[in-house]
Amino acid sequence: MIKRTESDWGQVIDDWKKMNISMAAYCRQKEISYWSFRENIKKRTEAVIKQASHSPLVKITPHLVSQPEPQNNDRITIVISEKITLQIPDGFNKDTLQRIIDVLGDEL
Repeated sequence: MIKRTESDWGQVIDDWKKMNISMAAYCRQKEISYWSFRENIKKRTEAVIKQASHSPLVKITPHLVSQPEPQNNDRITIVISEKITLQIPDGFNKDTLQRIIDVLGDEL
């Protein structure tokens, strides 16, 4: 088993995002533990949420997502938790995105 640093996991996750395949398929192909991969995505997401400041603009109700849709170059997919996935289209306002992330931090 390979011991990866946070930087290593960042590179692994970036590589996965570029491949346009499911987490499970990526892990099988790269011989990575699915659960370790998933846990590191969760840790990185939680760290981003904790850094966000409080901004009560929007109430968001999480919905269960069984499998994220394939990604393409026209949008960014952010997995907040098992129940929350954001798909951000190209050209989306970054200030609005920051406020959404701030609100989501309060929901978790």
